[in-house]
Amino acid sequence: MWYSFLEAWLGTGLLTASGEKWSVWRKILTPAFHFSILEKFLEVFNRNASILVQKVESYVDVGEFNLYPYLYNCTLDIICEATMGVKINAQNGEAQKYIECVHGISECVTKRMLNFLYFFDIVYRFTSFYRTESKLLKDLHDMSRNIIRERVKERKTLNEKNVSESEMYEGRKERKAFLDILLDVSDKSEKAFSIADIREQVDTFMFEGHDTTSVGLAWTIYFVGRNPHVQEKIFEELDSVFGSSDRPVNMNDLANLKYLECVFREGLRLFPPVPVLSRVIEEDIMIGDYEIPAGTFVFINIMSLHRSPKYYANPDKFDPSHFDLDEVKKRHPFAYIPFSAGSRNCIGQRYALMKEKTILSTFFRKYKVESVQNEEELQPNVELVLRPGRGPVVKIQRR
Repeated sequence: MWYSFLEAWLGTGLLTASGEKWSVWRKILTPAFHFSILEKFLEVFNRNASILVQKVESYVDVGEFNLYPYLYNCTLDIICEATMGVKINAQNGEAQKYIECVHGISECVTKRMLNFLYFFDIVYRFTSFYRTESKLLKDLHDMSRNIIRERVKERKTLNEKNVSESEMYEGRKERKAFLDILLDVSDKSEKAFSIADIREQVDTFMFEGHDTTSVGLAWTIYFVGRNPHVQEKIFEELDSVFGSSDRPVNMNDLANLKYLECVFREGLRLFPPVPVLSRVIEEDIMIGDYEIPAGTFVFINIMSLHRSPKYYANPDKFDPSHFDLDEVKKRHPFAYIPFSAGSRNCIGQRYALMKEKTILSTFFRKYKVESVQNEEELQPNVELVLRPGRGPVVKIQRR
């Protein structure tokens, strides 16, 4: 059911495309995640991470607060600029409509999953949820389409004036948004992509690029705030890399933040933002004593896999040493799959890791955090992503 919902929202984007169309899009988009391209987005990551720490500054030493909305707005600002080349200023309260649409759609799909009768379109189409969902989808699609059309119009005007590519991206250090990459491919292709084709890809990256990463940040900071010894080791690593400087993060810094990466990966292990994957079996296979016939729709429970005592010595404990190099080498490569695995793994995982490490390092260079809830009080909710229902509620102190 949720699969058909995502098709309605994202069309036949990377998330739901057929094998043939998916492979075409993957081939087109993979160069957008080349190391040299991603490096140019560090300025976007650093700028928005700095805004984040400024926004929470008023909470220093004055009590507890819910950190999640600030993380959400930060990642939303980053993905909009990276995907579409526009600044929506969510951290300054200027993107409320988009946020309300995404949250409203998450609520609709969750309620549909909980009612068996709603699985059937012939029933669901007569419900108020369907009407709400349709309105929200229209609003989201209209936002994306309007931005794409404006960019197409702008590019056409610049091309008519014979503006060079370097001049076209002036002010962004030739940092092309993913939308520009798609439009470049469309312009050079024998069969140009339609606005709908491009909109599907933009919507996929918009959803996958902000909601999942904000949740990953929330869980990681929560666990750090519950484990002072882990936090102290983070501080030691940050001090060894940055000293007392508050300079922006660069690529060498990211490569040297090895313990911080272990911490983040451990957060994704315990609470993967996407806790369940689905696949269609393409040929008959045997799993133990059971034969799974081709065409079967199967679900993979990532959260249970990540907490298996077969692969992790302390499966329910937050322990970044699970990702020490020696430990990783001993495990099956598919025992840890927060970004999926195989040919349909997450195309943007390197981008996500760079963004998360930039935000986390910027945050912890500035603040010491204390999480005031236990895991039960967080009330994890499985919607489109595994988000904390309440919080994380934290206290912060200036370092």
